[in-house]
Amino acid sequence: MEGLAAILTLQVARRPATSVAMLRDLANPTRFMAYSGRLLPWIAGLAVVTLVVGLYMAWFVAPADYQQGETVRIMYIHVPAAWLGLFFYTLMAAERAVTGSKSSRASWMTSAAIRTVVNGV
Repeated sequence: MEGLAAILTLQVARRPATSVAMLRDLANPTRFMAYSGRLLPWIAGLAVVTLVVGLYMAWFVAPADYQQGETVRIMYIHVPAAWLGLFFYTLMAAERAVTGSKSSRASWMTSAAIRTVVNGV
């Protein structure tokens, strides 16, 4: 775990390690991309493990329903997917409500990124 601890630490030697200093460091695109690039494999690995365990439990561990039988297991996939879709559409609406009056490139890029995720769900 020393490798993970080294990845998660930010080199903030010139400033005290406060949340404001950390946000300033992460606001720099070069530092943010370096930090997220080191963190991405760990988060992706954790996501894959969690997905595999969850699917295994939904398909093989959870008991069948006494009335609907095995067909009830579709809820383990359908309901979370529906909630994610609703969450991202709400996120898009909130983002456009906040930045809709500002016709900036960043607001359009944010909307495009959210739409890409929604289309993938």
